[in-house]
Amino acid sequence: MRDLPPLPEGITLRVWQESGPDVPLFESRGKWLHPLFELTEFLGSRPFLQPESLLLRDRIIGRAAAFLIVRLGIRRVSADLVSRRALSLLEPLGWTVMARAVVDRIGCQTEDLLEHEGNGDRAWALLVDRRNRALAAAQAEH
Repeated sequence: MRDLPPLPEGITLRVWQESGPDVPLFESRGKWLHPLFELTEFLGSRPFLQPESLLLRDRIIGRAAAFLIVRLGIRRVSADLVSRRALSLLEPLGWTVMARAVVDRIGCQTEDLLEHEGNGDRAWALLVDRRNRALAAAQAEH
């Protein structure tokens, strides 16, 4: 896997075509898991993009993000910070993970909720529910 450049200020996630030019196919400025949900929608509308040919660069990958990355099928990822809880999910599946730093856990309630979860469908349902509640709360504020 080629070394992915650091993310510019304000960008939280980028995706490249592995064999293509160094122009990102997708990027997000979102927080929490929202960039990965946005990426799910982006890839869903572009079936010609094969997840196994993509490279993902994120700032932080915890266990919740790892479940979403597995669901996306992007097998080569790089991050500034990765939790061992995420690695325990990704590495046995053969995902290639490059990290600038590895920590036991990240300070995220969602990571704690999924600490012992091994079922991707149950994790997906929990994450979608949490996302929907967060989006509803944000809309109620406006």
